[in-house]
Amino acid sequence: MGFKSYLRRPHFKSLIFYFVYVTLIFNVIYLGGIFVESINFTLCTPYERNRVYNLWYKIYFEEMGRNKNYANHDLKQISDDMENSSIIILAKDNNEIIGTSRIHIYPDVAGKIPYYEDLYKLKNFSMENNGKICIVTRYMVDKSYRKIGLGFYLALATVNYCIKNNIRWIIMDCSPNLYEYFEKIGFSDYLSILHHKEYGEVKIMKFDVFQNPTKILNDSKHQSKLEKLILF
Repeated sequence: MGFKSYLRRPHFKSLIFYFVYVTLIFNVIYLGGIFVESINFTLCTPYERNRVYNLWYKIYFEEMGRNKNYANHDLKQISDDMENSSIIILAKDNNEIIGTSRIHIYPDVAGKIPYYEDLYKLKNFSMENNGKICIVTRYMVDKSYRKIGLGFYLALATVNYCIKNNIRWIIMDCSPNLYEYFEKIGFSDYLSILHHKEYGEVKIMKFDVFQNPTKILNDSKHQSKLEKLILF
């Protein structure tokens, strides 16, 4: 078989298509292409909260069947008693909210998030480690954007907020299927596997924002890629 005949074979054309597809995705997400240019990261305003609660309902209740105790089925919203002390980082595609990272800064919110203060042993951690702590919850991405890198950018944006506000630690819990992912991007074990009242088995992870040598989330190369997308 000649080389030209091989090029015309269907399986080769499929390989070419796959290569072009992967190259396009890589360029779009990591090299500042169209997808990245349409997305930015902002802090949630009071006027956007209801839309955030709608997204949480869509993901947590409709997709995952969770947070039933906090679900308002009439409004199709989920919110809880931690909202008044929270800051929410939004990922937005144009004006559509497509991802959230809810944060509470400890010890600024001491006494206001009692469940997590106990679950994460925040008082003990604060006594043993210098620096403020960013507690991350409601870290989620719309289903349509999960396979194209947005979750990673949302993590970068959360670290960026901590860098700018001199917050050293990030603590969050994750489900078993995400352990390895968070380890790869720089998180390490903090507490053993615990039972979360809403999510079941979780592992508590920590990230040192100012650690040196840097990890993927706090190195200047990756943070510089994000700067033009951040509006806070």
